[in-house]
Amino acid sequence: MIAEASGEVWRLPSGLRFLEAITDTVARGGATNLLLEDWVDRAAFLDELRSHLAVRGLTLQSLQDADSIAPSPLDCLVAGLGLPDVRARYDAPGDEMMRLVGLAELPDAIAMVASGTGSIGTSAWIEFAYAWSKASKRHSDGGSTAPALCVVLPTSAARDRDLPTDAQLAACWMLGVPEALEVRLICRLVDASDTLAARRWREHVVPALCGSDLGLVPYLWEAVLGDHAALLSALDDYARERNWDERSLRELGVDRLARSQVSDISDGVSDFSPPPRLRQAWSSGAVMATADHVPEANSAALRLLDAEDVLLQRLWRGQVGLVLPGIDGVRMAMCLQLTRRFGSSWATEFCLPLIDDEASAVRDSALACQWGHLLHLLRRHRRLSDYIEWIPVARKARLVRNRLAHGVPIAYSEYADLLEAAQRCGFAQWL
Repeated sequence: MIAEASGEVWRLPSGLRFLEAITDTVARGGATNLLLEDWVDRAAFLDELRSHLAVRGLTLQSLQDADSIAPSPLDCLVAGLGLPDVRARYDAPGDEMMRLVGLAELPDAIAMVASGTGSIGTSAWIEFAYAWSKASKRHSDGGSTAPALCVVLPTSAARDRDLPTDAQLAACWMLGVPEALEVRLICRLVDASDTLAARRWREHVVPALCGSDLGLVPYLWEAVLGDHAALLSALDDYARERNWDERSLRELGVDRLARSQVSDISDGVSDFSPPPRLRQAWSSGAVMATADHVPEANSAALRLLDAEDVLLQRLWRGQVGLVLPGIDGVRMAMCLQLTRRFGSSWATEFCLPLIDDEASAVRDSALACQWGHLLHLLRRHRRLSDYIEWIPVARKARLVRNRLAHGVPIAYSEYADLLEAAQRCGFAQWL
């Protein structure tokens, strides 16, 4: 599932914008440290980048340090590209980088995927990119064009160090990709469930919890259809998979984002780069952001940071967008049918709502009849006896509406029961 979802990202607006930004950076030459989220399929991403560069007439060759047993980045690159040994030449010793960058055999751009798990650590690749940028500048000052180097790093590579930047050295972070609306679309594209309720529920609730972290999606896929304990268990499993713990998250400052409100984060999300004060926290992978929501702690990290109330709020915000408009649509459809048959008097002739504001509204329009009054009339008003089959729908809708209106999340089973009852009465299209 995650591979399929990852592939879809690069066809959506935020993914395309990110690819174009990286293409622009690589096309300018020099060196780039590119930090990608762990869930990204590196090979698929580089295929897309290769296509974007090809449109500009540039070639890209990609390598993985995990495929090499070379002792250093330079040896790894030379061996991977099948280049002559730049150390064996007669030029001044210690100038291997200048000779490497000047080789005619190099493609226009090289992408090196640094795994961080082999004999060459990510720190060595960051230093190598810096040396490449210096050699590129010297070639540029001499009137020649040096090829580009793009080192693809996990976000954790920046946990213990700053990434240097200058005119020939860029640092690009994958930030705000994909957006929440795009995750909804991805869920719709990859969901093969036969159940309408499950498809609609996942499409709204999963993005609310996972944000831009598609790696969390497989853990939530079935869990959001279960009870609250199943959801918490899935989040705990993901936190263990990412090797997160409370102490390290607090040291990196992730806890400060757990309860942040919009007004607390003035930096926002821009240029696919986290604000400087968030970069160390971002490096843990436990911080996410979309255009819809400011940088916030990953839902799986909230459990470790004693912020389960924030988790419930996210769960609620995913449900509200799906359920509350649908419930109001069902109410309006019922009121419209009754008005067409009986005229507007059906809402006032038997009795009025006890709340003055509701009574005033229903006098003005029968379509303003709220669930409590509507349910009372369906049960008591003889003229509405042909519509008693609506009572189960009205009862369930009123209960769900009241809970969500007071900020209390509901269970998937409650939504599924409501949708099933609505289907029997012909109102499923609203939910």
